[in-house]
This record gives sequence, C-alpha cells and structure tokens, in this order.
Amino acid sequence: MHKKDKELIQSKLNEWFKGIRKKLNYEKNLTSSQVREAQQIQLDQLIQHQWESFRETFNCTIHKFSSTERREYIEYLEEEFAQYADRLNADYGEFYKIKIRPKTKIVVLPPRKIESTATRAEAAEMHIHVYKKLKGYWQSNFSENVDEESLWGHLYLSLIYFSGCSSPDMLSSLSEVLQEALSKKSLESFRLYQGNNLKDNPIILHLKVKNDSYGNDFEKDQLYQWAYVYLNPWTQFFLQALSLRMGSHNDKETNTDIKHCILKSLSHLEQTEYVIKLCSLLRKKELNAFQFVQMALQFDKELKLDIFLGNVLAQNINTVALRPQEHIFLSATAAAIQGIELKNIKIEQEQLHAKEDELVSINEKLKSIPFKIQLFENIQPELVQQGGIKRYREHNNNFYDRYIRIQEELEQKFLQANSEEKNLIQAQLRLIAWVFHLRKKDLKVASITKYLSCFAKDFIFEVWFRKIDLDKLSEEDYTDLYQQLLWNCRERDEKAKKKDEAKSSRKGHNSEAYRFGRIKAFHAFCCEKFKTPEVKLLKQTKYKHMQITNARIISPSMFNKMLSQLDLLGNINQSWYEHITPLKLIYVLSFRLGLRLNEVRCLTLEDVICPELTYSNLSKNKLKNIRLCIQNNPYRRLKTPNAHRQLPIRHLLMKKEFEIFKEFLKNRYIQWKNNKNDHLLFNHKGQVLTESCITQVTSTVLKTIYGENHGYSFHSLRHSAANMLAILLGGSPNLIHTYTDYSMRQVKNLRELFFGQEAYLQQDMIQHKWRALASWMGHSSIEQTASNYCHVLELIAIDRIINSNYMIHKQVLQKCLGIEADNDEFKAINNLLKIPEFKWMCIKKNEIKVQKTVSAALKVKKVQLNPLDRIMAVKERYLDDEQAKLWLRRCSFLSKKWIEPKSFNLDYQDFIPDENEIFFDDLYDRCKKLKLIQPKEVLIAIKEEADDILKQALQVLMTDAKQRKNFLHFQIRESKQENYAKSNTDSIQSKEQNVKVFITGVSRVLEKTVMIDIDDLASDSSKKEKIQRISFIRKEDNKNITLAVLLHLMIMAVQLEEAW
Repeated sequence: MHKKDKELIQSKLNEWFKGIRKKLNYEKNLTSSQVREAQQIQLDQLIQHQWESFRETFNCTIHKFSSTERREYIEYLEEEFAQYADRLNADYGEFYKIKIRPKTKIVVLPPRKIESTATRAEAAEMHIHVYKKLKGYWQSNFSENVDEESLWGHLYLSLIYFSGCSSPDMLSSLSEVLQEALSKKSLESFRLYQGNNLKDNPIILHLKVKNDSYGNDFEKDQLYQWAYVYLNPWTQFFLQALSLRMGSHNDKETNTDIKHCILKSLSHLEQTEYVIKLCSLLRKKELNAFQFVQMALQFDKELKLDIFLGNVLAQNINTVALRPQEHIFLSATAAAIQGIELKNIKIEQEQLHAKEDELVSINEKLKSIPFKIQLFENIQPELVQQGGIKRYREHNNNFYDRYIRIQEELEQKFLQANSEEKNLIQAQLRLIAWVFHLRKKDLKVASITKYLSCFAKDFIFEVWFRKIDLDKLSEEDYTDLYQQLLWNCRERDEKAKKKDEAKSSRKGHNSEAYRFGRIKAFHAFCCEKFKTPEVKLLKQTKYKHMQITNARIISPSMFNKMLSQLDLLGNINQSWYEHITPLKLIYVLSFRLGLRLNEVRCLTLEDVICPELTYSNLSKNKLKNIRLCIQNNPYRRLKTPNAHRQLPIRHLLMKKEFEIFKEFLKNRYIQWKNNKNDHLLFNHKGQVLTESCITQVTSTVLKTIYGENHGYSFHSLRHSAANMLAILLGGSPNLIHTYTDYSMRQVKNLRELFFGQEAYLQQDMIQHKWRALASWMGHSSIEQTASNYCHVLELIAIDRIINSNYMIHKQVLQKCLGIEADNDEFKAINNLLKIPEFKWMCIKKNEIKVQKTVSAALKVKKVQLNPLDRIMAVKERYLDDEQAKLWLRRCSFLSKKWIEPKSFNLDYQDFIPDENEIFFDDLYDRCKKLKLIQPKEVLIAIKEEADDILKQALQVLMTDAKQRKNFLHFQIRESKQENYAKSNTDSIQSKEQNVKVFITGVSRVLEKTVMIDIDDLASDSSKKEKIQRISFIRKEDNKNITLAVLLHLMIMAVQLEEAW
C-alpha cells in the first residue's frame, strides 16, 4: 500500500470526523447536559448514514483493485477509523460516544484448482463408461427395479447423459418443473421442427434457470436465464411411468431429491470401477460430479456433437434462449399478430461530414439539444474559505436559492412549451425535487453536487434523444434507460483510458458502481414522489456487473412483413417515396449480413469491393463478386478493432435481393463517377436518413407487426443474422427449413465459402466454423457472439444429439406402462411416443397460425439516373443507352457551337462528332471545379413538362448564344447570310425580343440564391449592332457560376425534341 494512499485515507477520515465534531458541537450548545435518548438515537442514525455513504464511495474507489489490495485498504481504513473514534469519544466524554466500529469479515478463498488435461480425460473416460452402461441397462429387462425413486433417478440420468443437462442449477429447476407437470398432467413444450410428417420431431422444453450475473428475464427481484431442454425418448418414457404411478398408488411421499435418486439408480448398475467412482464423487461434490458429462455425447459416433456445442449444453458458455412469448415468432413461417395501424413519420436527414476519432464528452452532447437546459447553466462557484462558517452557510443558501429560482422558471415555462421541451423540463424538475429531498436528509452541498454530476447530464440527454415522456415509461423502458446511463459511464471511462493510459480512473463518484447507487436512490425517490414503476434491475443490494441480454429474433416472414409496411409508409407520405428503396436495402444488409446501423448507414462506394465495376460497360458485365469492406471511414468509427472485416454478400442475399442491390450499386456508381463527393452508398440528394429517424421508423413498423411494448429494435436485425448464420453453418436440413428461408443449395455454397471445399467434407465436426461466425459478426471470440447474439445454439446442439435407436424390453414396457407388447422382445421407444398417452408432454400454450413466407415483399423502386448521369455514363462507356447517346451528340454540337467562334453558324444536320474535340469535356470539367454538378444547386426542379416560355428561352440559347470566358455573349445585328436575311427573326428588334424571352424564361427556373447580371456594351449605330453579356451570380458569395447554369440549361435543351 502506497504512502500517498495512506495519507489520502487519513485526510478523508479527518475531514469526515470534522463534520461529525461540528454537528456534536452544535448539539452541545443547544443541550449543556448529557444528550437525551431520542436525540442520541437521531445522532446515531445520522452518523451511521453518513458512514455508509462514505464507505460506499470508498468501495467504489477500490472496486477495480485485486482482492489482496482491497483487503489491505479496508483493514487500514477500519484501523484508522477506530483511532479517530477513540479520540472523539475521549474529547466528548459523557456527552456522546460514537458506537459504530466497522469490522469487515474478509473470507480468504483457497486458490482455484484448475483441472489438468489428464484429470479431464479421466473424467471423460468415466462418463463415457457410465453412458454406455446406462444404455445397456435401459435396453435390458430392468422391470424388477422400477420403484418410484429409481424411476426419478433414471429420469435425472436420462436428462444428464442423453440431453446434456449437467448444470446443478438447471437440474434443480428441471426437477421443480417436472414435478409440477406430473401433478397437473400437463407440460408446456414445443416441437423442434415444423411439419407433422417427420419421423423424429423432438420435444423441447422452455426452462427458466436462476442466475445472478447473466440472463434475459427478471421475476421477483431475481435474474433468470432461459434455456432449451431436450426431452429425449428415455425422459418421456420415465415421465409417463411416473405419471401412471402417481395416479395409482398410496399417499406415501416419495423422496425426489436429485442426488438421492441418482445414487439409487446407479446402485442397480453393474458396480464397475467407474460406477463406484461416480457414486463417490457424487457424495463428495454433489451434482458437480457431472462437470464433464458432455464429453460422453461428443465421443458417441452416432451423434455429431462438436466441442463448442457440447460446452453450450453443459452451460460452460453463456447463452440464452428466447422466452416463450418471443419464441412463437421464431418459425420461418410465423404469422404476425394484430398490431397498431401504421402512422406518418417525419423524415429527418443529415449531411454527414468527415469526423475525427475523438472522445465526445457529455457537455458536447448537451450542446446539440436545441433547447436551453437551465439546470446546467454556467455559474461561477463561490470560493468558501476554511473556517468561515458564515460564508459556508451563505454558499449553501445560494446553492438552494438557485434551484428554487430555476424550479419556478421551469414551471412557468412548462405551460407554453411543446412536447419535446416539456419532456426536458419534466426531467429537470424531477432532479430538482430530488435535490431538495436530499437536503432534508442533511446531505452536504458537495455531496449533492457529486450525486448530480455522476448521471444527471446523461439523464437529460437521453430524455431528449429518445423523446422520453417520463410519465408514460414502463418498467422495461426505465430498465433500458438506466442501463444506457451505466453504459455511457463505462464507455467514456474506457475511451479516456485508451486516450491517456497514465490517467487514473479511480475517482469514486465517476465509477459505474457509484453511479448505480445514485440512480437507485433517485429512482426510489421517483417511485415515492411520482409513482413511477419499480425497476427490478435496481433492487439488487449492491452493483454487479450484470449482463442482461435482450434476446429478440426477427423471422424471415416477419422481415418480409416489415418490408411490406415500408411500402405502406410511402403511400401514406409521398415524401418518403424516394427513401423507401435505400431504407429497404439497409434493412436487407442488416438482416442478412448482421451489420450494425452505423456500419450500414455510413457505407461508402469505396467500401464496396467489386472488380466488375471497373469494366468499361456495366450493362454487359454482370456483377458477381461483391464484398463489403467494413472499415473506418471519414463518416464513422467502428466499435472495436475486430469490427474490421470483409463480407462477401452473394451467398447471403436472396437472388432477388442480390439483383436489386446490384442494380442499385450500378446506378450509384455512375452517379459517383460524375460527382466524387457523392460517395455515400445510401445518399439521396446529398443527405442520408439520421440514426434517430431510422430507429423511429423501425420501431413504428415493428409495432404494426408485434403490437405495443414489443422490445424489438433495428439491432434485432443483427441478432437475427447471427442466429440464422449459426443455423446455416451448424444445423440439419430440418432445422434450416424450419427457421430460415434458404435452400440447401444456398447452404452448400455458403458452407463452402466459410469452411473451404476440403473442410466442407468434415463440416459436422470442424470447429473453426464458430470462429468464422464470430469474425463475420465483428467479435473477438465466439463466447462474445454466443452470450450477446446467439439464442438458438442449444437448439443446434439438440439437433445434433437426436438418436432414434432407443429400444426397450417388452417386460419393462408392461411393468411401467401396462402396455402389452407383441412377440418381439424389444420395441422402439420412438414408436411408443406417438400414442395418445404421451400427448400431455407437448402442449403449446401460445400456438399461432403459420403462413407462407411472402417472397415478393422486396418490391423496390428502381433508382433513376438523371439525364446528366446517363450522358456521362454513355461517354465513359459504362452504360448502353440509345437515348443518352443522342443527347451526348447534341451536347457535343452545342458545346462546339457556343465555344468555338468559327462554328457559331454550324448546322446540326452537318455536324459530325469528333472524339478528339474536348469542348463538352472542358465545359463539364470546369463545372466540376465549381462543385455545381448537381442541377438542384442552381435550378429548381421541374416536375412537369417545360412550359412554352421556357422552351422559347432554350431555343434562343441554342441559336443566338455564345460562351465567352464566364458569361453568355449575345451579338444582335443584321445577318449578311441570305437564308437568315429572309427571316423576320434576323431583325435587330426580333433578336432583342429573343434575349428578353431568354431572360424571362430562365428566371423562372433559377434558384432564389442565383441572380442574373446583364451588361449592355457600347453599340455601333452605323452597323446597326448591339451586344449584351449575361452572367449568373450566386448571391451569398458573389461568385460567377455562369458555366454551371449553362451546362444544366444545355441538358434541358438536348431533351427538347421539337427544337431538333
């Protein structure tokens, strides 16, 4: 223990005892004699409360230390406390004596014993031996040993050795569930596969297991982990035998203790060395004796259980199953329930800018809120001099006066505020009310300030960002909110460490554990004051690093329903029409590839790896090898270094989805070639949908499918991809057909992609497929993927251990079930399970109707290239477009006519295009330098056909204009050519009128930010000549943008068929 740390502890204790002495001096002045009993109790409670607060802060400070360091610090603190307490008691004598003497009982655990390889191998050999003995014994005539306790023991052993349920907690929960099922003669479960004509369709039981640190459900202040349990044929047989026994014989209570019953069952086996050893271990280690039992299943040649899935069954790897209410939607053909009606949603877009990878502080986040946050106004703190009690009290009064003033202002402001601002005001008022509540508990101003600083700003930001109305929040919403507050603290702490590794992060009031305590206290106050619902997450006595997984999977049929709902959104609000296609493709990439929202939203065309895109003619070359390179780019930073990955998409996307994505990619690539700044893949007119907008759309669409309080989000698409990939890589054809919409041909191609062609031949047992799955999802290990995303791993493991070769002796069948067998000595159990007596073991509580998957849901609008993009694509030979070729010829003609002086009188019919002439190229390149390639930046959009005035203006531009430097040159004089002299339009008056028509027509389509500058030059009356120069100026910076306007007017002119 460092000397500085000792000095710090002493100074903090000294400060704490000074506060106690001040309080005692104050009480002593009021009461000269010995303190009264009631007053003494009040002082005891006050000191106890302040000590608990001090100790909690101390524990938060050292919670990341090693156990040895924590023990040393705690012992030193308590020794110093005792010395300070003795001195205080000596000074105050009989008036008051401090009674608390903290003494933490520290349990020193023995060093952890790590099982050696030899020990594991020996345990595996023992379990394999017992596994074979059980199979042999149950297939023999054991009718003499079928008393009720033995049947219970056989039941437990069948679950352990044939279903892989070796966890003590799981066995304990199973025992309770099965006993209740036997008493009710009803067991809620489901069939693993879809279809009634399958020979073997296993029964799966949903099981809820207690777990203190990992799970996906809360009930009665307890965290639970849901699991899938395989009711193998032996288990069903023994259950039916017990069911008949319980309904027929005396009232004598049977001992169903797991250990007792298993020992009794094992006593009927041949007492070999390994059986005796297992019984000995069972008495010594209890149910932990079955620690490596999954190895017996792994070494069974008839099964195909690999090491990873064996550890999943043994609960050695954290993973949760879906809760029953979510599992009913898991089938690939599950139908949606009646949800709410889809409503209009406001479009929110943003123009992304390159950003540096830097830590965003909460103060910077608060600046993004468009409302004034009065609770955190910048006020210079007053300096409090030591020993100045008057100044100290004045500081405290100013502190509370400020909050009183803010409270009054907010209450008045609340009456006229809109809904978003009301949410913010409501959150601030609750925090202020909590401040006054803490004041009543005699907390110091410094402590209250620390309490607020640890979570209040994050709380305010989340209320605004999520558009939260605190009065309407459910328990689940509060849980999500508080988990986000804790996560924000941890994330900033980790990023700060990476930025400055030498920086210490042991401040108590900034730690996650300290924040948890303050949030817990704040919510308890809100429950009492504002009647908010209680949150089970906050009911634990102290903070634990608890992982609560939000297990949600969207099935293929539900996903198609989501896409269909997006079409309805476009019908409700026409402004959504242009965004539906990019949004659908965002959904598809996330659902099929498992991309995070920020990863897919900020994809750029540089992130798409496709060699065929570099070919000269995109219309003839088919795009096959498309990869998405998920990497850091100027618009987003990946979550972790492991998130850097390359994903080939051909085998993961459905055929129609892939074709639509290819067409969308081609058109976006052509647009990008014309404008290199337009390189975001899902960019629309320079902007992309905001994260909050996509999140809101997703939540609303999901409400129409699942109803209110569904718990699904955009991130559920990533969960779905992880689970579908796990099934595709490790599932049987029956499992794949039940839970995915992929064909076996697609599965074969996908497995060859992941495993390689040679490893594909050994696909059942190879282990690197799970590592490949983790890499695909951007995780460092498969354990991370399993614990956070994969909720069907137990189903995949069960799919591997199904075995139909279970035979039973006819005498056992007659003794246990009372069924007379035929002449065959042995009968297959699987055939017995189909009789009506066994139906009570598979009762579906929440069965839903199924419907065929709607494969046509992905109906998207084809991305339309604008005329300029089509022209440039033809010029660069990316596109074969006859109409665009004609437009390109006309552009080349006009460019030459306007720019080259000797070609002004050139006739279009006599024009022969020359590839060596660069008039059009030069005009286009000069406009690119102006960064005004997009017509919307200079001209307004014309939704209908051009009117007559605009058509006349374009004809004047084509016939009379010349382009000189950065202006349009109109030379008005009588023509010397005969064919022009005969026409009325050659008169000076007519040409002057033409220029006016041009100015009038163009003015109608110019943006308001652009003005026309007309310069009348000196005229020569003798030659009857006038010259006008017209230029186009951008108002904001007075920049000449004539070339950009000319280019876009040219594109309009070449489409005017009657002019040609």
